[in-house]
Amino acid sequence: MRKQIYEKFVQIGRVVLLTGDDAYAGKLAVILDVVDHNRVLVHGPTTGVPKGVSKIRNVTLTRMVLPIRRMTRLTALTKVITESKVEERFAKSSLGRKLARHSARASHTDFDRFKVMVAKKQKNAIVAAELSALRASKMSKAKVAKKVAKKSGVKTAKPAAAKTAKPAAKDTKKAAKDAKPVKDTKPVKAAKDTKAAKPAKSGKKAAAK
Repeated sequence: MRKQIYEKFVQIGRVVLLTGDDAYAGKLAVILDVVDHNRVLVHGPTTGVPKGVSKIRNVTLTRMVLPIRRMTRLTALTKVITESKVEERFAKSSLGRKLARHSARASHTDFDRFKVMVAKKQKNAIVAAELSALRASKMSKAKVAKKVAKKSGVKTAKPAAAKTAKPAAKDTKKAAKDAKPVKDTKPVKAAKDTKAAKPAKSGKKAAAK
């Protein structure tokens, strides 16, 4: 089965957060009907949002969907919202926690921001001290282990490949020496004849003599 790319759709019963230029921005509502591809009909009886048309661009979809029908009445909608605990679930969600952080930061004064800065510095100093202590303890343990090994005379085992590689290299050197070709003796030059045979004279010269 193929996995769906989108999990949140504009549908009846979807809980939304009104944002942007909407007059009730920051409040939750439920989609009762889809007017067209740009507008939806929303209602939030528990959050003070009256029934009205809102633009989709001013709406943020949440992961909550209520089991309601199209154009559900006020009493039935209020009952479903209270039973499903929409506001509590939204406050525990990632989007709800993010909005709570933003609102808390917006309400801070300069002195509150200064206190937050000092607290962050203290936290970072404590974390750095703990990390340095852990590193120092690891280094000291390694040094103690080395000292104990030296006193006891235990040597660290070397890898077997390094040991076997050395004699193999020696054997190859010996074999190369043995396999060197014996220098051939220089060829003995043939003794020069004391008197080389002179070419025979032509017949005319012989007759003249």
